[in-house]
Amino acid sequence: MGIIKVIVILILVIFAGIGAYQNRDFLLETESLSFHVMGFHKETPKLHIGLMFSVCFFSGMLLAFFFSLLSRYKAGRTIKFLNQVKNEQAKKIAELEAGLPGRQSAPLPPSGTKTTELK
Repeated sequence: MGIIKVIVILILVIFAGIGAYQNRDFLLETESLSFHVMGFHKETPKLHIGLMFSVCFFSGMLLAFFFSLLSRYKAGRTIKFLNQVKNEQAKKIAELEAGLPGRQSAPLPPSGTKTTELK
């Protein structure tokens, strides 16, 4: 499994490298972003398009990571709560079983034998 994973990742990196090499002219062009909001005008310095793509990609990865942390935290709290409920119910069951001393069942007869007696 490990070697297959390495091979798949290597193939993906090779394809990404080929794509970047074929589009290097576009990725190395410089552009600036401009913002016009309610009379406010702001323009960024000229940056390579490839750098802008990289910043957007990694900021999206970071955002996805933070959202996954939030869901993992909620799942952890739920697991702790459910384990606590399970332990409380197990204690209650043990107490109830201890309170019924005459309810011990007799051992079952071996399979294949017929019994007609009622005890």
